[in-house]
Amino acid sequence: MVLGGDWNCTVDFTVDRTAEEPHLRSATCLSGLLTEFELSDVWRVRNAKVRQYTWLKINEGRVSAARLDRLYVSEQYCSIVGKCAITPVGFSDHHMVTVDIHLSCPRRSSPYWYFNVKLLHDVMFCDRFLLFWEKLRVIKGHFESLRQWWEVGKAQILVFCQQNTVLSQIEVKETIKALEQDIKSIELKLLTQNDPGLVMNLQDKRHELRSFLHERVKGALIKSCFASLKDMDALSAFKKNLGQSTFQRKQMVCLRLPDGKVTTDDIEMRQHAVDFYSSLYKAEDCDSLCTEQLLHGLPQLGPEQRIALDSDITLQELSTAVMQLSTGRAPGIDGLPSEFYKHFWGSIGEDFYEVVCESFHDSSLPVSCQCAVLSLLPKKGDLALIKNWRPVALLCAEYKIVSKCLSNRLKEYLGLLIHKDQSYCVPDPSIVDNLFLIRDVLDICKLFDVNVGLLSLDQEKAFDRVDHQYLFKTMKAFGFGDVFLSWMNLLYAGASCMVKVGSGLSCPIPVQRGIRQGCPISGQLYSLAIEPMLCFLRAKLTDFSVPDVMKGPTIALSAYADDVIVFITGGEDVKVLSNALKVYEGASSARVNWGKSEALWAGRLQTGSAPRLPGGLQTGSAPRLPGGLQWGRDGMKTLGVFLGSDVFQKKNWEGVAEKVCARLSRWKWVLPQLSFWGRVLVAASTLWHRLMILQPPKGLIQELLRTLVNFLWSGQHWIKAAALYLPLHEGGQGLVDISSRIMAFLLQAAQRLLYRDGSSWVKRAYFLQHCHPVPCSGFSQPMFMPVRRGVYQAGSSDA
Repeated sequence: MVLGGDWNCTVDFTVDRTAEEPHLRSATCLSGLLTEFELSDVWRVRNAKVRQYTWLKINEGRVSAARLDRLYVSEQYCSIVGKCAITPVGFSDHHMVTVDIHLSCPRRSSPYWYFNVKLLHDVMFCDRFLLFWEKLRVIKGHFESLRQWWEVGKAQILVFCQQNTVLSQIEVKETIKALEQDIKSIELKLLTQNDPGLVMNLQDKRHELRSFLHERVKGALIKSCFASLKDMDALSAFKKNLGQSTFQRKQMVCLRLPDGKVTTDDIEMRQHAVDFYSSLYKAEDCDSLCTEQLLHGLPQLGPEQRIALDSDITLQELSTAVMQLSTGRAPGIDGLPSEFYKHFWGSIGEDFYEVVCESFHDSSLPVSCQCAVLSLLPKKGDLALIKNWRPVALLCAEYKIVSKCLSNRLKEYLGLLIHKDQSYCVPDPSIVDNLFLIRDVLDICKLFDVNVGLLSLDQEKAFDRVDHQYLFKTMKAFGFGDVFLSWMNLLYAGASCMVKVGSGLSCPIPVQRGIRQGCPISGQLYSLAIEPMLCFLRAKLTDFSVPDVMKGPTIALSAYADDVIVFITGGEDVKVLSNALKVYEGASSARVNWGKSEALWAGRLQTGSAPRLPGGLQTGSAPRLPGGLQWGRDGMKTLGVFLGSDVFQKKNWEGVAEKVCARLSRWKWVLPQLSFWGRVLVAASTLWHRLMILQPPKGLIQELLRTLVNFLWSGQHWIKAAALYLPLHEGGQGLVDISSRIMAFLLQAAQRLLYRDGSSWVKRAYFLQHCHPVPCSGFSQPMFMPVRRGVYQAGSSDA
């Protein structure tokens, strides 16, 4: 959908007007319309902080201007929008707004072969493959190395699959044709002969033909990615059809070249991508002094842990890793997905184990495992800029098996090296812990009327800029043994990638730095890579603690991967942070993007000096920040949730009801073909992340429940709504009761508080409870609201 015109109002007058919005009702109505139909102001998306107006009026020396003329495009098609411009014209007092939309039919062909996983349901194919593999195993000794044999084997698998498909189609066609001819011949004979034997023969031929036609239908389903007829319900089929819009949303249609030219040519876009990623993945010189300073004093693994990590990898470990791989993921350059290895692991597992052992001995993986296909996914911002596309490495399944095996080993000991305030890829802590902590710190500041700053750091291409040598040195400083480090070197030795743009692949690009997003162990490696900087900060920052509680737990920062929030208590902390970032950037080639970083001052802004409060807090003026960053006062968005003042937190719920209604309305036309279970799948809520952290406004949950129940029935309500929430085996439809789910979230938080799992927010909550026990009057007093808000609500609820 494209919607445009002179709207005579603005949705956000702070950037689109020189004065306040005079038509608030119109602006509110338009905002609701945009939310309901998921429309995006493409010019504003491309020019987030630019002030440019389409209408200007001068009256008695006073100038009024506004961007009244706007074009809105469906969010799912923003990726096919090219140039957006505002241009003055002579025939109107309004400027002209132009948007280039590329409506050409996208090419859906893959640049390389994919194995059809539904072939695994074909018994005949599986039997033929096992015979094929036995013959391939016989010639294993004819090659210089097992790796070479493995690569040749994968190439022959491709040919085998393609030939098997063609031969099967020919055989089936010939058999069906012969059966059809036999049936016609028998029918002609029956016209002149009344032979019971011919009648029986006709019935047999028809039954045989029916079986072949049934198999042909199954083959068509396989090609269409369905396993059986029951999978072709309206929901699945419609989701399949929706793949077209999903594909277009991910499709790169144009790129802006360094000279400012916007190109839609695949070859030019591919070359631009090669230039960009060649520069991004090229190693930079790192400062050895910074590395030495950063890696000093890190926690280390003990001898027992080191020996356990350095022990030989077993076939059982590889088998476990294979079964743990996710399914339904795009394969690497060889086209073989994890489903293939899971199905045939009993036949090829031991052969692959021999290849892995040889690869480790020779410090080189098979060639196909070294090269990843770089798939680009759109981020927010101008998609004509290649930096606004997120690279995801599509790796061969063998690479993932080895990586997953090493990841399983590493996760057992990662908690010994990574502090509890880093919750990314560490056992037990989760992203919810970070959000609980930030929420409770802001509540503490309100309750005790103290000052603390929250500085959210945005790192530019965080995973892609990690220097490999820095990573290996960091792991050495953490006490990892030579054998485990050799495995890490094996994963990155000779690494390269090919960028997928349009319907083709680029030339190979050497990957000299960066942690591959898409690799099972990548998250753990990044947590290790950034931990030295976090240790550096913890050791030197003032730390934030609860006022009047000198022996209480302190905290310096909160981290989830590269999303780091540092607590600032004064100017010295800013100096410590600046120095730490300088050392970290010099050691690892990382870069902080100050333009996308945020800062929130959660106390009173005062001038002049002021006394220092318990816990190291100061009520003086907020310190000056580096990079031109300014303190905010209302709140900040962190990890997908708006936290801050009560007014600011309302942004979490703005347009929620409208978005749910818009999502459900897209399915109304197909409701008669949707089963009740299919409708439940459509109605599944996407609000859980925010509902874990904050309490929704009164009335919102009831409104959502009414909307979901009405959608489920699409007319007359035949039974009570309560029955819909029962499981399928109890006669219900499995619809989730949002109120009960919220209560479950609160009880989970209460459970973690009671068991004291060691998370930063739990320590603070437990300490406050110990120092300030809840009075007999209950939980309503303001002093007992922070930290424990919501948790005690679950305990006192009737649910």
